[in-house]
Amino acid sequence: MPIPRQETGLSLSRLPLAQAGDLVSYRGNCHCGKNRFEVNLTEIKSAISCNCSLCHKSGYLWAFPEPGDVKYTNGGVETLAGFETEALSHEFCSTCGTGLYGTHKGGPLEGQAGINVRAFLGVNPFKLEEEKADTSAVVPEKPTELPQALIDNTPLAELGGAKIKTYTGSCQCGAVAFAVKTPPLSQVEVKEDNCSICVRRAGISIYPDRDQVIIIGHDNTTTYSFGRRFNLSPFCKTCGVACYGVCVGPPQEVVDRLPEDKRAYVEKLKKVTPLYVRAMNGVEWNEIQIARSDEGTEGYVVPDE
Repeated sequence: MPIPRQETGLSLSRLPLAQAGDLVSYRGNCHCGKNRFEVNLTEIKSAISCNCSLCHKSGYLWAFPEPGDVKYTNGGVETLAGFETEALSHEFCSTCGTGLYGTHKGGPLEGQAGINVRAFLGVNPFKLEEEKADTSAVVPEKPTELPQALIDNTPLAELGGAKIKTYTGSCQCGAVAFAVKTPPLSQVEVKEDNCSICVRRAGISIYPDRDQVIIIGHDNTTTYSFGRRFNLSPFCKTCGVACYGVCVGPPQEVVDRLPEDKRAYVEKLKKVTPLYVRAMNGVEWNEIQIARSDEGTEGYVVPDE
Protein backbone atom coordinates (compact mmCIF):
# COMPACT_ATOMS: atom_id res chain seq x y z
CA MET A 1 0.00 0.00 0.00
CA PRO A 2 1.13 3.61 -0.43
CA ILE A 3 3.62 4.90 2.11
CA PRO A 4 1.90 6.82 4.93
CA ARG A 5 2.18 10.56 4.66
CA GLN A 6 4.99 12.27 6.56
CA GLU A 7 4.15 15.94 6.95
CA THR A 8 7.12 18.24 6.42
CA GLY A 9 5.44 21.55 5.67
CA LEU A 10 7.38 21.85 2.40
CA SER A 11 4.52 21.20 -0.01
CA LEU A 12 3.67 23.56 -2.82
CA SER A 13 0.21 22.07 -2.91
CA ARG A 14 -1.03 22.74 0.59
CA LEU A 15 -4.19 24.78 0.59
CA PRO A 16 -5.77 26.17 3.75
CA LEU A 17 -7.29 23.27 5.63
CA ALA A 18 -10.79 22.73 4.34
CA GLN A 19 -13.83 22.11 6.43
CA ALA A 20 -15.50 18.75 5.85
CA GLY A 21 -18.25 20.42 3.87
CA ASP A 22 -15.70 21.85 1.42
CA LEU A 23 -14.36 18.47 0.39
CA VAL A 24 -15.30 16.70 -2.82
CA SER A 25 -15.25 12.91 -3.08
CA TYR A 26 -13.33 11.52 -6.05
CA ARG A 27 -12.91 7.96 -7.25
CA GLY A 28 -9.98 6.69 -9.23
CA ASN A 29 -8.34 3.56 -10.51
CA CYS A 30 -5.65 2.10 -12.68
CA HIS A 31 -6.78 1.29 -16.21
CA CYS A 32 -7.43 -2.40 -15.59
CA GLY A 33 -9.29 -1.68 -12.33
CA LYS A 34 -7.24 -3.94 -10.08
CA ASN A 35 -6.29 -0.91 -7.97
CA ARG A 36 -8.99 1.55 -6.90
CA PHE A 37 -9.34 4.32 -4.38
CA GLU A 38 -11.68 6.98 -3.07
CA VAL A 39 -10.30 10.31 -1.89
CA ASN A 40 -11.73 13.48 -0.39
CA LEU A 41 -10.11 16.71 -1.55
CA THR A 42 -10.98 20.31 -2.12
CA GLU A 43 -12.26 20.68 -5.69
CA ILE A 44 -9.40 19.88 -8.04
CA LYS A 45 -8.58 22.90 -10.16
CA SER A 46 -4.82 22.42 -10.21
CA ALA A 47 -2.23 19.71 -9.67
CA ILE A 48 1.48 19.51 -9.00
CA SER A 49 3.99 18.41 -11.61
CA CYS A 50 7.57 17.64 -10.65
CA ASN A 51 10.68 17.71 -12.81
CA CYS A 52 12.50 14.80 -11.22
CA SER A 53 13.26 12.17 -13.84
CA LEU A 54 10.69 9.57 -12.77
CA CYS A 55 7.89 12.13 -12.45
CA HIS A 56 8.77 13.56 -15.86
CA LYS A 57 8.88 10.21 -17.65
CA SER A 58 5.61 9.16 -15.99
CA GLY A 59 3.90 12.51 -16.50
CA TYR A 60 2.70 12.55 -12.91
CA LEU A 61 0.22 15.18 -11.72
CA TRP A 62 0.04 15.00 -7.96
CA ALA A 63 -2.59 15.67 -5.32
CA PHE A 64 -1.69 15.32 -1.65
CA PRO A 65 -4.68 14.32 0.50
CA GLU A 66 -4.57 13.82 4.23
CA PRO A 67 -4.18 10.13 5.21
CA GLY A 68 -7.67 9.94 6.68
CA ASP A 69 -9.19 11.23 3.45
CA VAL A 70 -8.05 8.26 1.33
CA LYS A 71 -9.71 4.86 1.16
CA TYR A 72 -8.09 2.09 -0.87
CA THR A 73 -11.03 0.06 -2.12
CA ASN A 74 -9.22 -2.49 -4.26
CA GLY A 75 -5.67 -3.74 -4.65
CA GLY A 76 -2.60 -3.94 -2.49
CA VAL A 77 0.80 -5.59 -2.43
CA GLU A 78 -0.38 -8.32 -4.80
CA THR A 79 -1.47 -5.84 -7.50
CA LEU A 80 1.17 -3.12 -7.13
CA ALA A 81 4.84 -2.95 -8.04
CA GLY A 82 7.28 -0.39 -6.71
CA PHE A 83 10.44 1.40 -7.78
CA GLU A 84 12.44 4.29 -6.41
CA THR A 85 15.03 6.80 -7.51
CA GLU A 86 17.08 9.32 -5.55
CA ALA A 87 14.04 11.63 -5.69
CA LEU A 88 10.87 9.51 -5.68
CA SER A 89 9.46 6.21 -4.48
CA HIS A 90 6.41 5.25 -6.53
CA GLU A 91 3.94 2.42 -6.99
CA PHE A 92 2.28 1.32 -10.22
CA CYS A 93 -0.17 -1.36 -11.26
CA SER A 94 1.73 -4.53 -12.11
CA THR A 95 -0.91 -5.46 -14.72
CA CYS A 96 -1.57 -2.26 -16.70
CA GLY A 97 1.34 -0.05 -15.62
CA THR A 98 -0.73 2.91 -14.39
CA GLY A 99 1.33 4.99 -11.97
CA LEU A 100 -0.76 5.62 -8.87
CA TYR A 101 1.04 6.56 -5.66
CA GLY A 102 4.33 8.20 -4.78
CA THR A 103 6.35 9.82 -2.01
CA HIS A 104 9.17 12.22 -2.75
CA LYS A 105 12.43 11.66 -0.90
CA GLY A 106 13.74 15.19 -1.26
CA GLY A 107 13.01 18.63 -2.64
CA PRO A 108 9.93 20.82 -2.12
CA LEU A 109 7.59 17.79 -1.96
CA GLU A 110 9.75 15.78 0.43
CA GLY A 111 7.90 13.31 2.63
CA GLN A 112 4.49 13.82 1.10
CA ALA A 113 2.41 10.88 -0.10
CA GLY A 114 0.70 11.77 -3.36
CA ILE A 115 -1.92 10.25 -5.63
CA ASN A 116 -1.76 10.63 -9.40
CA VAL A 117 -4.61 12.89 -10.52
CA ARG A 118 -4.43 11.33 -13.98
CA ALA A 119 -6.06 8.23 -12.49
CA PHE A 120 -9.07 10.14 -11.13
CA LEU A 121 -12.41 9.49 -12.81
CA GLY A 122 -14.17 12.57 -14.16
CA VAL A 123 -11.11 14.84 -13.97
CA ASN A 124 -9.67 16.14 -17.24
CA PRO A 125 -5.97 16.99 -16.82
CA PHE A 126 -6.18 19.28 -19.86
CA LYS A 127 -8.41 21.59 -17.81
CA LEU A 128 -6.15 21.81 -14.75
CA GLU A 129 -3.66 24.49 -13.89
CA GLU A 130 -0.22 23.00 -13.38
CA GLU A 131 1.97 24.04 -10.46
CA LYS A 132 5.61 23.08 -10.86
CA ALA A 133 7.89 21.65 -8.19
CA ASP A 134 11.60 22.06 -8.95
CA THR A 135 12.88 18.89 -7.34
CA SER A 136 15.77 18.51 -9.79
CA ALA A 137 17.35 21.70 -8.43
CA VAL A 138 17.59 20.11 -4.98
CA VAL A 139 18.02 16.38 -5.64
CA PRO A 140 20.76 15.57 -8.16
CA GLU A 141 20.05 12.45 -10.22
CA LYS A 142 22.36 10.40 -12.40
CA PRO A 143 21.30 10.12 -16.05
CA THR A 144 19.87 6.74 -16.98
CA GLU A 145 22.61 4.62 -18.54
CA LEU A 146 21.71 3.32 -22.00
CA PRO A 147 22.36 -0.33 -22.88
CA GLN A 148 25.50 -0.94 -24.94
CA ALA A 149 23.39 -2.80 -27.51
CA LEU A 150 21.59 0.46 -28.24
CA ILE A 151 24.77 2.50 -28.43
CA ASP A 152 26.28 0.02 -30.90
CA ASN A 153 23.33 0.09 -33.31
CA THR A 154 21.34 2.69 -35.21
CA PRO A 155 17.93 2.49 -36.90
CA LEU A 156 17.99 1.11 -40.44
CA ALA A 157 15.89 3.79 -42.11
CA GLU A 158 17.51 5.96 -44.77
CA LEU A 159 15.88 9.37 -44.48
CA GLY A 160 16.45 12.30 -46.79
CA GLY A 161 17.10 15.78 -45.50
CA ALA A 162 20.00 17.61 -43.91
CA LYS A 163 18.61 17.81 -40.39
CA ILE A 164 17.93 14.17 -39.56
CA LYS A 165 18.61 13.42 -35.90
CA THR A 166 18.86 10.29 -33.80
CA TYR A 167 17.13 10.65 -30.44
CA THR A 168 17.57 8.10 -27.67
CA GLY A 169 15.24 7.34 -24.81
CA SER A 170 14.59 4.88 -22.03
CA CYS A 171 12.51 3.91 -19.08
CA GLN A 172 13.78 5.10 -15.70
CA CYS A 173 15.85 2.03 -14.83
CA GLY A 174 17.31 1.64 -18.34
CA ALA A 175 16.10 -1.91 -18.91
CA VAL A 176 14.00 -0.69 -21.86
CA ALA A 177 15.62 1.75 -24.26
CA PHE A 178 15.19 2.95 -27.81
CA ALA A 179 16.65 5.09 -30.57
CA VAL A 180 14.73 6.81 -33.34
CA LYS A 181 16.02 8.40 -36.54
CA THR A 182 13.77 11.34 -37.39
CA PRO A 183 13.70 14.99 -38.41
CA PRO A 184 13.87 17.29 -35.36
CA LEU A 185 10.74 16.92 -33.25
CA SER A 186 9.81 20.50 -34.06
CA GLN A 187 9.24 19.29 -37.63
CA VAL A 188 7.22 16.13 -36.96
CA GLU A 189 3.70 15.41 -35.75
CA VAL A 190 3.53 15.26 -31.95
CA LYS A 191 0.19 14.30 -30.41
CA GLU A 192 -1.39 14.06 -26.98
CA ASP A 193 -4.88 12.82 -26.23
CA ASN A 194 -6.84 12.07 -23.10
CA CYS A 195 -8.40 8.71 -23.87
CA SER A 196 -8.59 6.34 -20.92
CA ILE A 197 -5.14 4.79 -21.43
CA CYS A 198 -3.25 7.84 -22.72
CA VAL A 199 -4.52 10.10 -19.95
CA ARG A 200 -3.09 7.71 -17.36
CA ARG A 201 0.21 7.44 -19.23
CA ALA A 202 0.48 11.16 -20.00
CA GLY A 203 0.99 9.95 -23.54
CA ILE A 204 2.70 12.55 -25.71
CA SER A 205 3.66 10.59 -28.81
CA ILE A 206 5.40 10.61 -32.17
CA TYR A 207 4.67 8.03 -34.85
CA PRO A 208 7.77 6.99 -36.81
CA ASP A 209 7.82 4.00 -39.13
CA ARG A 210 9.15 0.79 -37.64
CA ASP A 211 12.45 0.91 -39.55
CA GLN A 212 13.22 4.29 -38.00
CA VAL A 213 13.28 2.75 -34.53
CA ILE A 214 15.41 0.33 -32.52
CA ILE A 215 14.03 -0.93 -29.21
CA ILE A 216 16.11 -2.81 -26.65
CA GLY A 217 14.53 -4.65 -23.73
CA HIS A 218 11.24 -6.01 -25.04
CA ASP A 219 11.73 -8.92 -22.64
CA ASN A 220 11.67 -6.57 -19.67
CA THR A 221 8.21 -5.25 -20.48
CA THR A 222 4.77 -6.34 -19.39
CA THR A 223 2.33 -6.01 -22.27
CA TYR A 224 -1.14 -4.74 -21.41
CA SER A 225 -4.05 -4.87 -23.83
CA PHE A 226 -7.75 -4.12 -23.57
CA GLY A 227 -10.88 -3.67 -25.64
CA ARG A 228 -10.50 -5.00 -29.17
CA ARG A 229 -6.75 -5.35 -28.61
CA PHE A 230 -5.88 -3.44 -31.76
CA ASN A 231 -3.12 -1.68 -29.78
CA LEU A 232 -0.76 -3.03 -27.12
CA SER A 233 0.52 -0.94 -24.22
CA PRO A 234 3.85 -2.28 -22.90
CA PHE A 235 5.62 -0.85 -19.86
CA CYS A 236 8.84 -1.66 -18.01
CA LYS A 237 8.09 -4.34 -15.44
CA THR A 238 10.88 -3.00 -13.20
CA CYS A 239 10.24 0.76 -13.02
CA GLY A 240 6.77 1.07 -14.59
CA VAL A 241 7.69 3.62 -17.26
CA ALA A 242 6.16 3.21 -20.72
CA CYS A 243 8.39 3.99 -23.71
CA TYR A 244 6.40 2.86 -26.73
CA GLY A 245 3.19 1.36 -28.03
CA VAL A 246 2.49 -1.43 -30.50
CA CYS A 247 -0.02 -1.05 -33.33
CA VAL A 248 -1.60 -4.43 -34.08
CA GLY A 249 -4.74 -3.44 -35.94
CA PRO A 250 -7.70 -5.65 -36.82
CA PRO A 251 -7.22 -9.28 -37.91
CA GLN A 252 -5.92 -9.50 -41.47
CA GLU A 253 -9.12 -11.12 -42.72
CA VAL A 254 -10.99 -8.02 -41.53
CA VAL A 255 -8.46 -5.68 -43.14
CA ASP A 256 -8.74 -7.54 -46.44
CA ARG A 257 -12.48 -6.79 -46.58
CA LEU A 258 -12.08 -3.03 -46.08
CA PRO A 259 -12.43 -0.54 -48.93
CA GLU A 260 -9.12 0.17 -50.60
CA ASP A 261 -8.54 3.58 -49.00
CA LYS A 262 -9.30 2.32 -45.48
CA ARG A 263 -7.22 -0.81 -46.03
CA ALA A 264 -4.23 1.30 -47.06
CA TYR A 265 -4.69 3.50 -43.98
CA VAL A 266 -4.76 0.51 -41.61
CA GLU A 267 -1.75 -1.11 -43.26
CA LYS A 268 0.17 2.14 -42.87
CA LEU A 269 -0.72 2.35 -39.17
CA LYS A 270 0.47 -1.21 -38.59
CA LYS A 271 3.94 -0.15 -39.76
CA VAL A 272 4.15 2.63 -37.16
CA THR A 273 5.87 2.42 -33.77
CA PRO A 274 4.41 5.05 -31.40
CA LEU A 275 7.08 6.45 -29.07
CA TYR A 276 6.50 8.42 -25.88
CA VAL A 277 8.29 11.76 -26.05
CA ARG A 278 8.52 11.97 -22.25
CA ALA A 279 10.89 8.99 -22.31
CA MET A 280 13.21 10.64 -24.85
CA ASN A 281 16.47 12.44 -24.16
CA GLY A 282 17.36 15.85 -25.53
CA VAL A 283 13.84 16.89 -26.46
CA GLU A 284 13.53 20.52 -27.54
CA TRP A 285 10.41 21.09 -25.43
CA ASN A 286 10.34 24.83 -26.10
CA GLU A 287 10.27 24.22 -29.87
CA ILE A 288 7.85 21.35 -30.40
CA GLN A 289 4.14 21.81 -31.04
CA ILE A 290 1.90 19.31 -29.25
CA ALA A 291 -1.47 18.77 -30.92
CA ARG A 292 -3.99 17.88 -28.23
CA SER A 293 -7.10 15.84 -28.92
CA ASP A 294 -9.57 16.55 -26.12
CA GLU A 295 -12.07 13.74 -26.71
CA GLY A 296 -11.91 12.40 -23.17
CA THR A 297 -12.65 8.96 -21.79
CA GLU A 298 -16.21 8.53 -23.05
CA GLY A 299 -16.97 4.83 -23.45
CA TYR A 300 -14.43 3.72 -20.86
CA VAL A 301 -15.94 1.55 -18.14
CA VAL A 302 -13.95 0.42 -15.12
CA PRO A 303 -13.50 -3.33 -15.66
CA ASP A 304 -15.41 -5.69 -13.41
CA GLU A 305 -13.42 -7.14 -10.55
